[in-house]
Amino acid sequence: MSLRDDRRGQSIQIGAVLLFGVLIILLATYQAFVVPDQNREVEGNHVGTITQQMQELRNAIVSMPSTGGGQSITLTLGVEYPSRVIALNPPSPTGTVRTLGTTDGGVNTTVANAVATDGEVDDYWTGTNRSVNSGGIAYRPGYHEYQNPPTVVYENSLLYHEFDSGNLTRAGQRLIDGRRISLVAVNGSMNRAASGSVAMDLQDVSSSSRRISVTNEPGQNVTLDIASRFNRSQWESELAATGDYDDPDGYVAKVTQSEIPDSEFDVVHLHLERDETYELRMAKVGVGTGVAAEEEVYITEISGTGETVPQGENLTLVVEARDRFNNPVSGVDVNATASKGIVQGTSTTGEEGQAEFEFRAPSGTAGPVKINFSHTSTPGNGFQGDTPANVSTSVTVEATGGGVSGDLQYDGGAVAYDGPDAGAEPGGLNITYENTHGSTATITDIQVKPLDESIDVLWDDASGTGIGRNEVFVDGDQSDGFVDWSDSSFFTTAGTELPQAVNLDIGGDVRNGEPQVSSGSTATVYLYEFYTSDDSSANVDMDGESVEMVVSYRLPNGRTFQVKDTITPTAGGGNGGGGQPEFSSVSADNLDANEAETDQDLSFSLDGELPAGETVTIDLSDAQGFNPNGQTRVNYQSSSVSVSSGSGSVQFTTQNSDSAVITYTAGQGGDPDESTINLNINDITTGNNGQQSDPYDAIFTRNDGGSSTTTFTVD
Repeated sequence: MSLRDDRRGQSIQIGAVLLFGVLIILLATYQAFVVPDQNREVEGNHVGTITQQMQELRNAIVSMPSTGGGQSITLTLGVEYPSRVIALNPPSPTGTVRTLGTTDGGVNTTVANAVATDGEVDDYWTGTNRSVNSGGIAYRPGYHEYQNPPTVVYENSLLYHEFDSGNLTRAGQRLIDGRRISLVAVNGSMNRAASGSVAMDLQDVSSSSRRISVTNEPGQNVTLDIASRFNRSQWESELAATGDYDDPDGYVAKVTQSEIPDSEFDVVHLHLERDETYELRMAKVGVGTGVAAEEEVYITEISGTGETVPQGENLTLVVEARDRFNNPVSGVDVNATASKGIVQGTSTTGEEGQAEFEFRAPSGTAGPVKINFSHTSTPGNGFQGDTPANVSTSVTVEATGGGVSGDLQYDGGAVAYDGPDAGAEPGGLNITYENTHGSTATITDIQVKPLDESIDVLWDDASGTGIGRNEVFVDGDQSDGFVDWSDSSFFTTAGTELPQAVNLDIGGDVRNGEPQVSSGSTATVYLYEFYTSDDSSANVDMDGESVEMVVSYRLPNGRTFQVKDTITPTAGGGNGGGGQPEFSSVSADNLDANEAETDQDLSFSLDGELPAGETVTIDLSDAQGFNPNGQTRVNYQSSSVSVSSGSGSVQFTTQNSDSAVITYTAGQGGDPDESTINLNINDITTGNNGQQSDPYDAIFTRNDGGSSTTTFTVD
């Protein structure tokens, strides 16, 4: 056989060709099926990422009224596919974020038939429709593999996924919460497409934590007209989900809808129940370019109105310029004139939108004096005080015949109480004063001198802040004040020696400023508890023990006064040395993490009657503020509190960056034994789970008895 006839190498060549063909087929299959599947999964995961980022954007917008200040939120518009060695990826897809309707004059939010109940505010909020331009923000992905992905849309506090077949809500409505209305307008223009990340800069155009009270015009409903891509039935569902519609506790009477010609929006009309008072808060957020600034539209009085000033003395009056969102405007010139006396002619509003004026009362006349203010002209003949640009107010000039009429009068009913310590003796004192002046009194100093010189220590043997938990606590109807000592030469725990002159602004080791009591109201001084320096084991029974008290105070005109009384208490208050009233149970609801404006319910059940005028303090300071990394845990600074069930009233008596204390005061008739008091806190801001150090203590304290602690979490 010749070499030409030898075919032994052909099988090897054919095998190599076949193997190469198989590899080509495998690569083609991988490129055609595996790569698209993997990229589709990446695109699907990106939907979750961009939704979370849009949630952060939504939270920043709806919290603008309470937090203020601009914010920047990063949005990842595109997707990065995994790198590949032998296969190819398509180009990185781009996503688009754009504003919706924010430059369309027909896309508005309107408050209709709303009349203010607050003083000069009703010169602007007269029932006339008040409209502001407001739209939404949408993100549209441009994926290669994920077919028909949702558009992520923010509008009117809602965040939702918009599909061809319908919408899926991701964050519910915050426009209406009971009788609270919160409107945040979005203004400006943005249309940005990118495959990477972009920063959404939110401009604080107009914001504050201020709310105004409004009610309806006779025979009308306060109505919110909102431009929305949700229809009437979808809004009914959203409102029902928050208990604001089709619910006995809701205040939305009905929902209707009308069209906006040639627009992707319709107008949804939210008609609120008649003859109710609503709290309205508004703000404006700017996005992108073309953001319109806001100017002043009305002024209103803040302080000084109705005050009494002695002849020849000065009185400070304050007015505030506000925009159409009811928020302060700085840099506004306000003019003033007085019918008698002297008032400076022009003052310019500061950062808080307020302008101060010094009025010098005439020396030769007494009686009412009219003072007029305007931000558009100098008040003169024909001045109209009931227009938005003007304010007309009056003060009373008091004849000086040796002093200012009125006093801070001790009511003669001091009582000895047992505080929330381990003992049973009534070693504390409750002393009440009535302000009979025609203006607010600010208490500055208190001197305490027991007539029995052996009673030489004041020491509250109890933790926390509040009545009976500070050596000196003053409960004023406008604001409270306390002073606490954390060291003592007598007891290693705490306390101060007596006699003692206590400066409420700088005294002690811990304090919260000077308390105030308005004209015709009362302030109670709580001193807890009295000891002798040679016996720290038990406090003194103060029933019948006389104490010399000197209280110094200041009126708004700057004049200062002192009242001196020798008080002799009886054991008619508290437990009189017996077993003290307690709580049978206390509770504080857990909070959701990462919320801009959430609620919390508090409750306590009484073991012993809470008489009229007695108080329960709830100290939430353990949760208030920031963690060691400077991140928000829980923030009650912009919150308000209301009574859901109980005879009395409730308010924040301490509300700052470090402390949050609520005081409930029993109303007429008091709260009976075994009754349960329910409270609700609104507008709480919470950080995310990683920022918490919970559980947090909530300390409930009766001023006439004991204390109880519960805990709550944020998750």
